Amino acid sequence: MVGRGRHRRAVWIGGLGVLVLAALGGWAWWWLGTPRGEAPQAPQDPRAEQIARGSLYFQQSCVSCHTQGGIGPELTRGVLANYRTADRLFRYVSRAMPYDAPGSLEEQTYWDIVAFLLAENGMLPDDVVLGPETAPDVPLRRR
Repeated sequence: MVGRGRHRRAVWIGGLGVLVLAALGGWAWWWLGTPRGEAPQAPQDPRAEQIARGSLYFQQSCVSCHTQGGIGPELTRGVLANYRTADRLFRYVSRAMPYDAPGSLEEQTYWDIVAFLLAENGMLPDDVVLGPETAPDVPLRRR
């Protein structure tokens, strides 16, 4: 029986050694295969990033009021089109929202939320990153 305990310990230690060597080998492969210096930058899509941020901010600050049964209207294309341009919509939202703390968000956060709302409703042109320079030229139409 004494031999059996030593055998189990040796197998366990051997297995552990294999795992350690595999981990070290993976690390060495990564280390040696990674170019040094500046890491390559993935292509960025500022419009997609703005819409993604806007979605997050909308969920955090707006969705509780602007869903079915909330105190604000559902933000449909028809509702958004009442503002006629993205600039006018931004000016309203940035002064009046959120309902319980108007104007409390950062300016860029408001731009991101408006971009998200327009994109969700098919109203944000494909090549537009929404901001003070581009918003006046984005018309809001019912169709």
